Formats: sequence, C-alpha cells, structure tokens
Amino acid sequence: MPVEMAKELRGTGVEFGAGTNPFPVPAHCNIIYADRNSSEELAARDYFAGQGTVPSHIQTDIAEMEGIAESSVDFIIGSHVIEHTPNPIKALRNAYRNLRTGGRLLLVVPDKNVTFDKGRGLTSLDHLIADYEMPSRERDFEHYVEFFRLGFPQPDPIASARMIWERGDDVHFHTWTYESFGELIA
Repeated sequence: MPVEMAKELRGTGVEFGAGTNPFPVPAHCNIIYADRNSSEELAARDYFAGQGTVPSHIQTDIAEMEGIAESSVDFIIGSHVIEHTPNPIKALRNAYRNLRTGGRLLLVVPDKNVTFDKGRGLTSLDHLIADYEMPSRERDFEHYVEFFRLGFPQPDPIASARMIWERGDDVHFHTWTYESFGELIA
C-alpha cells in the first residue's frame, strides 16, 4: 500500500518522523527529513531500541513546521505521526500553507481499533477544535495519563505520564477510526 500511495509523488517534499523506517518515495523525488527530536536525542533515549534512525535535516514537528517556507514543497508525508501531535488541526493548516499549488499531503493514520489504543475513546471533533483554538498544557497532560491508563496500562498512570512528559517524549495524543479521521478532514 505505501508504494501505491507514493507513486503520485513528484518534486521535493518533507517527511516527518521517519524514525527507522522512511516512507518509500520514488527515486526521482527529493526528500527532506524532519523530526521534533534530533537523532542524538532519539539515540540517547533509545527510542528505537538501538536501531539507527534516518538523520533529520530539520528539527521541527508536523504541527509547527519551522524551517519550511510557505508554498515551498510538493508533498508532505507523516506516517504514524499526526496522532503524536497535540494540535492536529494546526498541523493540517500548516501543511496546506507550506504545500505548493497541487501539492499532496500523505498521512498514514492508525485506526485505534487495531492498535494498543483500542481501549481509549475516540477523540471528538470538538476536542480537536479546542486543542486548536485554545491550546492547553493541562489538557495535553491528560492525554499522557489516559495513554498510560488505557493504552499502555501502568500501576501508577500519573507517575508514568509525568516521567514521559518531563522527559519530553510524546504519546498518542489522539485516537481515530477511518470514519472519525474523515470527519476531521471534512
């Protein structure tokens, strides 16, 4: 499936969060890799269990897109990334702003029902709008607690959440199904 999705890509693009498994873009494309963490930070935290990561050209996340100029790229890829941002609507708006006319946004979004998130509730559209219009660190922290209460159950979800929060790691802030993500896009 990824190869099929990539066939339409042309020009220069950015992939966010490639980690150890970059998206398979055609050889004729120019690709810039971006991640909110440097390769050194990921290695120090052993984020990918000792596997080497794709070196990032830009240190930014999919919501901020710092260092990417308006209307400057032909495609943006985020494979299993949008759920890691506290502000998906901001990410979508910035992607639209930074894509050239006719550009493509390619997102691979996990369905919560087939992941460790299956015990968590769907993120409502109202919640996503609140995250966009009134960002809140307190609400963001609630996602960490929910993640460790229902996604990766821990004996003390608040302590686990606080440790990861303070270290600067992210979690799945939001959960979707195919239908609910379609509602966000609509």
